[in-house]
Amino acid sequence: MNQQRYVAFIDILGFKNIINQFKNPEDLGRELLFNFNASLHAALNNSSITIDLTKGILPKVENSEISFCQFSDSIILYSKDDNVKNLEEFIRVLNMFLASSILRGFPLRGALVKGDIFANPPIIVGKGLVNAATNEAKQAWSGLIVDSSCFDVNDGDELLKRMLLEKMLVNTKVPIKTGKKQEGSCLDQIVYQDQTVINWPQFMGLYISSGIKLNTLFEKFSGKPYGNALIKIEHTIEFFKENIGSRKLPPFTYTAEIVDTFSLLNTKEKINCEFYNDGENSR
Repeated sequence: MNQQRYVAFIDILGFKNIINQFKNPEDLGRELLFNFNASLHAALNNSSITIDLTKGILPKVENSEISFCQFSDSIILYSKDDNVKNLEEFIRVLNMFLASSILRGFPLRGALVKGDIFANPPIIVGKGLVNAATNEAKQAWSGLIVDSSCFDVNDGDELLKRMLLEKMLVNTKVPIKTGKKQEGSCLDQIVYQDQTVINWPQFMGLYISSGIKLNTLFEKFSGKPYGNALIKIEHTIEFFKENIGSRKLPPFTYTAEIVDTFSLLNTKEKINCEFYNDGENSR
C-alpha cells in the first residue's frame, strides 16, 4: 500500500558509452553482476562478500531494512517505512555503495528523499520516486543529494547533526543543471546550490594512492570524457579532494576455478582473490 518511505533513485553515469565499449552484452552483464551489484550487496550486508565467478551467484542480502529493484543502469532503493533508524542505515549503505562502485569504474548519481510510494516489485510508483528521479537528473557530477524531507521526522534533526559530525554527510555546493545551454556553447549551464550530500570520499582514501588517479576510474569502462561529461568529472574530483577520508569498505573475495592445462592431470584448483584488505595491503 501507499506509505511514507525513504526512496533513492540512482543512475550509472555514462552508461551509453559503457555499453558501446563492450562488444558482447554478456561481458557487460558480468561486470555489472560481479562489480556493480556486488558493491550494493556488500553495502546492504555491511560485511565482506564472497563472489563465486564459476556460478555467477551473489550472496543474499540479510538483515537489511532496505529493498532494491534494478533495471539496466537505474536502481531504486527503498525502506519499509520512515523510521529514523532506516534513514541512518540508508545513509551508511549509500556511502559504501557510491565509493565501492566508483572504485570499480561505475560512477553513480542519485538522490534520497522521503515520500509516498507503492512498492510491489517490479511495480514501484509514487510521488516520492518522482521527486528522487527529478533530483537525481539535475546534478552535474557523481554524487547523491539527501533531500531535507528526509529529516522531517522524529529525531531527524538529531540524526542530521550526528551524521554531519561523523562526516557520513556533508553540506556542500552541488552543481545543478538549469536546463539551458551556455551562450554560444553546447555545454550545460550550471548553478551551485547548497545541499546535504552523501560523503562517499570518506571511504576512498585507503584505496586511492598517488599511483591511481580518480579520473582513470571514471574512464575505465566509458572511455575518455569530453564536454558535459568532462565537467561532471571535474566537479566530482573537486568534491573528492575536499572530503577524502580513510574509512574501510567491506572486502570482496572472488572465488574461481583455474584449470591446469599444462600437465597430463588437467586438474582444477579453486583460488580466492580479495579486492579489499585491511591495513597497508589495501593501499
